[in-house]
Amino acid sequence: NLRDIDNQRRALAMLSDLPQPSGAELYLRGLVQHWLGELAHSHATHVEAAAAGNADAMFELYVLYTQGLGVEADGTAAQQWLERAAGADHPRALYNLGAAIASASTSAADMAKAASYYERAAQRGNARAAATLGVMILQEEIPGTTDDAIRWLDTADEGGYPSWEMLEAADLADPREA
Repeated sequence: NLRDIDNQRRALAMLSDLPQPSGAELYLRGLVQHWLGELAHSHATHVEAAAAGNADAMFELYVLYTQGLGVEADGTAAQQWLERAAGADHPRALYNLGAAIASASTSAADMAKAASYYERAAQRGNARAAATLGVMILQEEIPGTTDDAIRWLDTADEGGYPSWEMLEAADLADPREA
């Protein structure tokens, strides 16, 4: 819609005119550039925001390098940005790194290490990570009691992730219905 594009261009102009933008403001500028199709500029702005310590920009760079948006797709660079974002406690980065470790896409599967990333992600509000921890306990992939699993599943539901979907995908009965 032309009105949306006009609003995005105005937002970009305002963000570009800031004399000393913060990492968060740079991240927002990069997002608007992306929405406007200015992918190379978006990449450069996200690099600047990441250098300023913005974890959202670090995660966005992981996405850009994974998908080849504004840059050549580069799995090594993507992994480095994912690890930097996780090091900055970005919830989605923590979840994605845990998933990579659990699925053995980076090395041998290590469920305890994956669970540590999921737990950090869940503690930072990633409800899907909480559901994953509940399911991992129920599948005996990591230590824990049924009560522990229920607490994680409840946390997922409270955070907006419907834990029943993950239970159903894993073909598990909901322990709260026992």
